[in-house]
Amino acid sequence: MSRKLTAATLALTVAGGVYLTALPAQASNMGFKLERSFAVVREDPSIPGTSFQNIYLLSFPLFNGLGDVGNSGAAGDKCAAAPDTIVDSTDAICDLFTERANPADRGNSFGFQRFNRDSCLFEAHTAAVSFAGLQFGGTPFTLERDAGFWITVNASKVPPPANRAVVVGSHDPSYTGRQIRQPSPDCIPRNDFINLPYHSMYQRANEILCGLEGVDWADGNADGNPDTCTRGVFDGTRAISVLTFDNVNDDSTGTIDNGFTSRTVAFSPILGRITFNGSNFDLIPGDAYVLSISPAHVATTFISPHF
Repeated sequence: MSRKLTAATLALTVAGGVYLTALPAQASNMGFKLERSFAVVREDPSIPGTSFQNIYLLSFPLFNGLGDVGNSGAAGDKCAAAPDTIVDSTDAICDLFTERANPADRGNSFGFQRFNRDSCLFEAHTAAVSFAGLQFGGTPFTLERDAGFWITVNASKVPPPANRAVVVGSHDPSYTGRQIRQPSPDCIPRNDFINLPYHSMYQRANEILCGLEGVDWADGNADGNPDTCTRGVFDGTRAISVLTFDNVNDDSTGTIDNGFTSRTVAFSPILGRITFNGSNFDLIPGDAYVLSISPAHVATTFISPHF
């Protein structure tokens, strides 16, 4: 994925000091400003029929700087109405769907979804450009502060829209982590969408599963796998996977263009040790990640050490 941002690069774009720690978390006064592009990607930009699935997984900062820029109760174009004093999915659409102004671009659409981990269902809020202007569909929802969000974009215009946006916010030093658990009541798919801190020290998928490399675990035999896995979202026994979606058309290695890539850890009773499968892909600040949870998973906590 060519969109990779290293933690060192991101540190240059934040306001506040840099705090390097081996502890699960440390107080920080960091503020963030990250430019994103929710572009309609195609194999051939001039042929709409070659569009990718155009799925983006988004993390907001814990203290979300998203403004009250829309009105969920308004008819028609909710982005053109007076603010309603509530910051929700309407405001996210109005802020991130930046190429929505031209009524001639009919078919240009933006879907903003959350995954309800206790119903195992997506809840969708959408906006699309029509001959009558910007039209909304679905039900507005509140923004769960430590959950990731699923965005889909589509358009028939040439060249395709880029939807360049800026995400701002800051860290919450008091944050104690997100509990990773089975749905209640149980249902499938047992997924959770986790929010990766913008100044996370985690750089690769193994660290979400097992903790910080070089601090929580080592790879003594140099096989690319942690020797132990006790400080991440893995409960020590039941398989758990972390997934990313690659919407970058660059034929890169490590992830699958226009598809999901997963990294899985489990304990093998036959081998008497933990085993890993899939690609240990790079993590990208600003992206969210999907966890696929096995039945009877013993609750763990996701919290990333950070700069």
